[in-house]
Amino acid sequence: MAAPAMHQAPPPPPPPPRGTGGDFQARSLYVGDLPTDLTNPEDTLFNLFTKVGMVVSIKVCRDINSQRSLGYAYVNFQNPADAETAIKNLNFSEIRPGRQIRVMHSQRDPTLRKSGAGNLFVKNIDPEITTRGLYDTFKEFGTVLSCKLATDDDGKSRGYGFVHFESESDATAAIDALNNKTVGTKELQVQLFKKKAEREREEEKVFRTVFVKNISPDADEDAVKKAIPGIETLFLSGHPQHKTKFALVTMDTHENAVKLIESADAFDLAPIQFEGTKLFICRALKKRDRMAQRAGPQSNIYQSQGRNVYVKHLEDTVDEDALRAQFAPFGTVTSVAIMRDAQGNPRGFGFVCFDNKESATQAIREMNGKPVFSRRPLYVSQAMHKDMRHRILEDQRKNMMMQQRMAPMGGYGGPGFWGGPMMPAFGRGPMPSGMMPPFGPMGMRGPMRGPPGPPMGMPPRGFGPRGPMGYPPMRGPMVGFQSGPPPPRPPTVSGITSTELSKMTPEEQKNALGERLYARIQEINPQQAAKITGMLLEMDTPEILNVLEDRSMLDSKVSEAVAVLRQHAGGN
Repeated sequence: MAAPAMHQAPPPPPPPPRGTGGDFQARSLYVGDLPTDLTNPEDTLFNLFTKVGMVVSIKVCRDINSQRSLGYAYVNFQNPADAETAIKNLNFSEIRPGRQIRVMHSQRDPTLRKSGAGNLFVKNIDPEITTRGLYDTFKEFGTVLSCKLATDDDGKSRGYGFVHFESESDATAAIDALNNKTVGTKELQVQLFKKKAEREREEEKVFRTVFVKNISPDADEDAVKKAIPGIETLFLSGHPQHKTKFALVTMDTHENAVKLIESADAFDLAPIQFEGTKLFICRALKKRDRMAQRAGPQSNIYQSQGRNVYVKHLEDTVDEDALRAQFAPFGTVTSVAIMRDAQGNPRGFGFVCFDNKESATQAIREMNGKPVFSRRPLYVSQAMHKDMRHRILEDQRKNMMMQQRMAPMGGYGGPGFWGGPMMPAFGRGPMPSGMMPPFGPMGMRGPMRGPPGPPMGMPPRGFGPRGPMGYPPMRGPMVGFQSGPPPPRPPTVSGITSTELSKMTPEEQKNALGERLYARIQEINPQQAAKITGMLLEMDTPEILNVLEDRSMLDSKVSEAVAVLRQHAGGN
């Protein structure tokens, strides 16, 4: 059996959908290294994991704009024992020929995910070693939570990987035993994993290579070494494309490299300097760092890889310092900007940029809908470029027009319309099919079109009597047909299957799940069901799925929403 290979992604894996509740973590699995071009990944994962046990839900994480798979997913089992079996039997299994997946427990504690404790970086790996081989090499030192070999698009090893141990002591033992040990044909280098920002800070303290340009075309290596004492190695461009030469100079010490950059006047550089110019001297940068500098700060405003947060509904009295103070508890804030008009008056919105995506995500979750500077709740979301926002709005408009054209044929509940004033909450009966409750204040969305209503005389989907796990009650055999066990069905979430959800647009998913949320919340707080439903619908679809699956989680979310509503009412 060929050992599997894995695909590159920074460890640890991305955080799973938020929420708490009982043994959910023991039942929830993270599935990594999915091919991003896999057709119908939900169906593929369902067919694979149902061989082990009852699957409650499957969530393939996708790009919010393109809906392209991000290469990882979450699979929730009904039974924790089935989840353990899936890890043992399906880890490193082939999702398609030559492409294997990683299966591990999802880590719901963000502090553990970001701590990096027990995580090792392994480089100089023999190209013939696969992920399975890397795992087998390290597993004898303790419980391995995750093992990943970085590969290119063709599945070939890049020569490095990551091994995450459950215990820091096991990781230390692996370093002591395997660092500088020959495995295959190469000598492994094993060390504790460090984040990029930490590695860059360390490199700042030890760099010795300096870039020098505007060197005279008549200068040779001897002239450069004479002008700059302390050179250990030198590369001088021999055939310059332009009028001047450039050099990569490695100094004998870090201190001399810094001195050359900061105190160039201390060196006699005139003999190698091109006439009419001044030598340009700086630290030698890697290509990716040079590209980032060329992009400039303008591109970083919107293309900050999820670190930039958009904040709306700011009072005119709020300045950059006040905005920074509110968001500082979530992580290191690198920049804050409040947008102003030509006269310098604030426009009511701004941007907060963090140094990592995790801090930005946490800030959005905690601050969105929270009344901070006034009675009006803040609107907090990921910052997007203007062109991207226009494309999303255009797609939403086209989807709405298509639904309206199809309404007479599909049996929708009634004509669609946009948000208006708050309507009173519905009574104890089920919400009419095809219509979502309108949500006025609190920054919530207006009415949305729901899924097609059932034919006349049929109960709305998801509200009829159901048996265990959301399946319809068993019926007697039909006349003229042989009775037998019913065929297996995909997992359901309150009457809607995960397969159906995967085929819907994000807006259609929210509409379908909104009906089910409203019915559940009616049982807990009928007086405020409409408002609370609107608040919970602001969550991501995976979070809504978890709330529908776990009653204790739903109770917790409803309590939080009621507290926010009371706080809002008390301020009026």
